[in-house]
Amino acid sequence: LNVDFTRKFTPDLNGNTVGLLAEEAFSSRLFGHILKSYTEFFVAVQSTIDDIKRDKGVTVRIIKMDSDSVVFKALRDDPYTEMAQIFMDVNGGLRIIASERSPAQNAVENRMKPVMAVMHVQLVHAKLSAKLWGYSFLHAALVVSVRPVNGSCREALGPGATPFSAYYGYHFDYSRLF
Repeated sequence: LNVDFTRKFTPDLNGNTVGLLAEEAFSSRLFGHILKSYTEFFVAVQSTIDDIKRDKGVTVRIIKMDSDSVVFKALRDDPYTEMAQIFMDVNGGLRIIASERSPAQNAVENRMKPVMAVMHVQLVHAKLSAKLWGYSFLHAALVVSVRPVNGSCREALGPGATPFSAYYGYHFDYSRLF
């Protein structure tokens, strides 16, 4: 599971200020979460891990993130925080590792760029308040997950495949986007 954070935003309607993008490594399916602060990291990642276990029957063993991320620095400085311990106990054997510009981490960072671009276009084009960024972020993560892939992903998943179809085994109903 590769994770990356957005920068801090103006609080949305629910007080969320940070976006978290998690990428399941095999299918490249994106999971978007909006958080009130970086401290909600464990809850959001646990939700993603539970979804993957429920949907695919596999257990996440490694979480990769930037070594300069706020969460990784906090874990490095105090790995025995209560939330970290609960998280590690629930997911026995799970490791959180920092990746110094590894290909996997670059992949999720590169996936963050189109998500942010779609989010900004949605907000600007519809002339929406910045307080709606959270909803737009989640919608953008879905849009990026359901569009056909190109390059090496196409070779691995097949022509016309999407991260969504690789993950779930069926194609997304695009009428749900509107």
